[in-house]
Amino acid sequence: MFSPDDSSSASLVAQPSRVKLDVMIVSMAGRMDHLLSAGALPEVEGVRYIVACQDPEHTLPDDYVPPEFSGRADLRFGLFRDRGVTKNRNHALDMSSAPYIYIADDDLEFSADGFRTIISTMERNPELDCALFRADIPEKRVFPPGEADLRKPWRFHSPVNFEIALRLQTVRRYGIRFCELVGIGAPRMGAGEEEMMMASLRKRGCSIRFFPKVIVRHPGNTTSVRNALRSDVIRSKGAVIGSLNTPLGVLLRLPLEAWRSPAPFFRAFRLIADGYLYYLRHIRKSL
Repeated sequence: MFSPDDSSSASLVAQPSRVKLDVMIVSMAGRMDHLLSAGALPEVEGVRYIVACQDPEHTLPDDYVPPEFSGRADLRFGLFRDRGVTKNRNHALDMSSAPYIYIADDDLEFSADGFRTIISTMERNPELDCALFRADIPEKRVFPPGEADLRKPWRFHSPVNFEIALRLQTVRRYGIRFCELVGIGAPRMGAGEEEMMMASLRKRGCSIRFFPKVIVRHPGNTTSVRNALRSDVIRSKGAVIGSLNTPLGVLLRLPLEAWRSPAPFFRAFRLIADGYLYYLRHIRKSL
């Protein structure tokens, strides 16, 4: 397993001449086929891939490193025995050291131009803590019409993880972590990790700006859309509502979100309300 001082064969430590961007990819044992395919991780100057792989069933040996990653000076690999996507994102965060970090998944179609856009945007805006971009996804979504200050949320705009880049110095300074109570594999909340990260940044007064540039492609619908009828995904709406609204705003939004849900109204209302109470009791204080 990886640790910050680990020099075992369980991690490949990349030391390019000057790493500017760490691409933090989370994956699981048995689903790395795309990452291991030719061209999935293009070599780009200043870019390093951080691959955090979870294997809670112990199907891989402790010293496992995919042969396809051997010899890559631009890649760092870590194997972990726990589960939960936000736990894994924190593993990737601990493995990162570049000035800028980009949150990523294992099923994305990366491009050199996308990475260069992230780097140049962060370099041109030294005061910026978080940059939000666009991903090419086959879903109907709402974005600001142009570049915008998002220290306050934009109405109906909900970024996905792989549209988010952060300045690592900010993350370290404030001790910002991914909330492990939300996301795939969490105890009760199957979604909402992006919104909790945004809430954590806004709580600390971080500068957040949207740039209308496409940086990556996702070939299908996001997990939240595919699993929209699952109880843990519906319940997470309550946490999202709580992170974005005042208590009065929550009372107004609860029935509206239940009505918008693809699930029957009363089932959705009950789950969303339960999610909001869980947010108040457990999540809010952890952000």
